Amino acid sequence: VRSVGDFTVGVAAFPELHPRSENTTEDRRRLAGKLTRADFGITQFFFDPVPYFRMLDDLAALGCTVPVLPGLMPVTNPASIARFAAMNGSRLPPGLWARLEAASPADRLQLAVEAASELGQALLDGGAPGIHLYTLNRSEAALQIAENVGFGGAGRTPLR
Repeated sequence: VRSVGDFTVGVAAFPELHPRSENTTEDRRRLAGKLTRADFGITQFFFDPVPYFRMLDDLAALGCTVPVLPGLMPVTNPASIARFAAMNGSRLPPGLWARLEAASPADRLQLAVEAASELGQALLDGGAPGIHLYTLNRSEAALQIAENVGFGGAGRTPLR
């Protein structure tokens, strides 16, 4: 793609491993190979920061220093996101899921924003170069999360 224009190239990353990966070693080797040809990576959504930071450590051990943005998806629709998670191998946090499924739509939006904001802040505090928000056409959630983690103001600025 670089031979036909001045493009920025991003690739997908899976902190909890690609669903078709047989093991972590092979998964990380393939990801590092993709990242050597890219400007950045964006992860599939996840709910626990530990696999993300473990993935970065694995990539660093392979000599890969390309930035990988964590992808966050506020759980505004638990049923849909559970289906997405089943397809891509993302683990669902049972306690959060129970609260989200029991909540009214308005309360669910607030819970989703709070959970994604807490995860985003933990990732940024841990050194993530930015965050990618999967919005699923729910801009109000994304806007609130961005504000909660300090984007758009005098605080952090997103990776460019």
